[in-house]
Amino acid sequence: MKKFLLFIITSALFSVSSVYAQYATQVTKLPFINGPKADGSPMCANGLVYDDNTWENGYGWSPNFGTGKWVLKFTPLSYPWTMNQFCIALTRVPSGSSTWTFDIEIWDTTGAGGSPGTLVHSIPNQTATGLPVWPSVQWFDFYVSGIPAFQNGSYYIGISYTPVGERYIGADESPTTPLRPGYGYIQAYGWSTIQYYFPFYRAMGIRVDSTGQVVLAHDYAVGPFLSMPTLFTQGQTYNIKARIRNLGSSNESGVPIKFFVDNSQAGSVTFSLNAGATDSVSFPWTAAGGNHTLR
Repeated sequence: MKKFLLFIITSALFSVSSVYAQYATQVTKLPFINGPKADGSPMCANGLVYDDNTWENGYGWSPNFGTGKWVLKFTPLSYPWTMNQFCIALTRVPSGSSTWTFDIEIWDTTGAGGSPGTLVHSIPNQTATGLPVWPSVQWFDFYVSGIPAFQNGSYYIGISYTPVGERYIGADESPTTPLRPGYGYIQAYGWSTIQYYFPFYRAMGIRVDSTGQVVLAHDYAVGPFLSMPTLFTQGQTYNIKARIRNLGSSNESGVPIKFFVDNSQAGSVTFSLNAGATDSVSFPWTAAGGNHTLR
């Protein structure tokens, strides 16, 4: 079993023999781990990219410390600049949930010493479903709108959530990666540099793009789950429902939509949608004991 490292709060107000609260966590360091998109291409590759797409670690917050945030500093190459796509590389440990809901946040740099100061924009309740287990790290992308154009300077962009533990953002600790300013926040203590918690930090798995959604002729998207009970009773059958979207420019017919339980196909239907249309599809699943991954 892999061990996990916990960083601890230290303070001159206490003696070294005191017991400190454990709050910032990381997964065990491993050799370079790639975290590509499902088709092998990196996410937001044409946008502002500061990581090298390898993941030596993952950063998260322990629960019971209030709101947690992780942000990375971004500087557009020209202005005005509008963010239309947010990409984040995520992972978890086996006991962690495969679903992560968070707010996407943009902060300016007016805080103490150039730290995050004023919240510029927030997009609440964005959900990533199907987080892989470390050492696998997977990119998740979100097409966003309504964000004010950036007129000058730099911005901190990242996520805010209520920590429940065991879910992590991919962390690039390769010594060849240029150090990128990043901050972590926990409600009881405010903002601190990520290096304060993790000295080997170089960049986080967060990217942004201003190109917006690339519309392909044939482009289907599945998710999020629309019907997913918070509690399953063993032996009871549930309808697992997910949203289906035709993001492409072509009307589609007979597109196969497949349902997997623990990476084994458990159902399949064909689906037809006109360009730009949204619908849903559901599959029955009889709950079994243990931990399972549905996708």
